[in-house]
Amino acid sequence: MNPVTHDLWHLRYDGREDHDKLLGVYSTKEKAEQALAVLRDKPGFGDYPGGFEILEGPIDQTYWLEGFMSLWGDEEPDPNYAPGSGKRVFFPSVDPMPQTYYTSRGNAEKGIELVRDQPGFREHPDGFVITQGAIDRTDMINGFVTIRDGREHDEPIGDAVSLS
Repeated sequence: MNPVTHDLWHLRYDGREDHDKLLGVYSTKEKAEQALAVLRDKPGFGDYPGGFEILEGPIDQTYWLEGFMSLWGDEEPDPNYAPGSGKRVFFPSVDPMPQTYYTSRGNAEKGIELVRDQPGFREHPDGFVITQGAIDRTDMINGFVTIRDGREHDEPIGDAVSLS
């Protein structure tokens, strides 16, 4: 059995666009819950307390081993779609792959090799990205503010903090 991570997310929809924030990846559910407790009443988060979610996922597991296909070709996304509306809408792409974490760059490269020649992936050979991250580190520890300057986006207040 593979070890498990616990991803802490904050999700909200402002009527125009989704604001999804991965706040941290934790080695235990307890650490994710500690981070959530610290963030719950901070600026921005306190306005959307129901937006927190902890997702569990295995480490060193490769998904979509048989590839993928686009479901609707070149159709445009529905401009009236609202997440949580109960209406399932397929865009000209696919649902996002689950967050996948690997214990080493070599394991991540092996995961890419498992899917590289499968449908969907082989049409986009330059689409693979391996990034390095930290476990048990919380982003947006002081909350966030929403900036409205033509394109609404959230900015963190201060720096990230690592849990000991």
